[in-house]
Amino acid sequence: MTKINKLALLAGVVGFVTSAHAAGYTGDLLIGFSDGVGNDVIYDLGAPTVITDGANWNLASVTSTFMLTTVNWGVVGNTLVNGANRLCYTTFNITPLPLGAGAASQINTDDKALYTTFTTAGAGQHITIAPTEDNSWNRQTINPTLDVQYANEWENPNIVGTTSFKFWRVQADTSAPILLGTFNLAANGVLTFHTNSVVTTPPPPQITSITRAGNLSTISFTTTNGSFTYKLSYTNATGLKAATSLWATSPTTVSGNGSVQSIPDTTTDTNRFYRVSVQ
Repeated sequence: MTKINKLALLAGVVGFVTSAHAAGYTGDLLIGFSDGVGNDVIYDLGAPTVITDGANWNLASVTSTFMLTTVNWGVVGNTLVNGANRLCYTTFNITPLPLGAGAASQINTDDKALYTTFTTAGAGQHITIAPTEDNSWNRQTINPTLDVQYANEWENPNIVGTTSFKFWRVQADTSAPILLGTFNLAANGVLTFHTNSVVTTPPPPQITSITRAGNLSTISFTTTNGSFTYKLSYTNATGLKAATSLWATSPTTVSGNGSVQSIPDTTTDTNRFYRVSVQ
């Protein structure tokens, strides 16, 4: 009976087995890289509190096996606090889902699992791991095979290539996520963080949907957090021949908050074209 119980216990923790020499997760932010073919890389960026505007990391040497223009990468982490006061961090280009205490606790378990092959804890430490391992970046955040892995518990925090990626803080009390800034991965392997306050030229808004009910059209579009104002312009088929600066403009404007927002347009014209601009 004793032997059977031991075997059952081992089977229950498969995928989260830790080495006797593993370093314990300290609540630092982790950036992971995976192309699903070669070994994944997971790198400790340091504590969230010390990552300030302009912080940068030269990751060229640790990512030298990847083609950076096609690699999957993202940043995750959480504070080691139980309950609703836990803070979770993630990269995501639209607003991530809010978290309750239970889900955030599982995120903490998954962050710890990503750290199990680190032999030394702390900023600047990194490991490589086969993408087929349960605690790899690929399995936890991109292609999970277990219900309790990161991407199944929350969302996939990855983007592809040398680009900028929004970075969020989410408290485990189901409150709205807060956009902290952006990480940017350059072609030379340098990762840079900028807070929202230095975003002076927002990216062009993208219309995500247009819905119509009766005479009311609702135009939804992406926004950037900051002191940016979004306005809606429109025209009919004849007006397409004119410059967009001559299009009619809705009196309704909205301020950017980093999430998808909407502007309504009441019209009997069922053949109307829309443009959203930001200033």
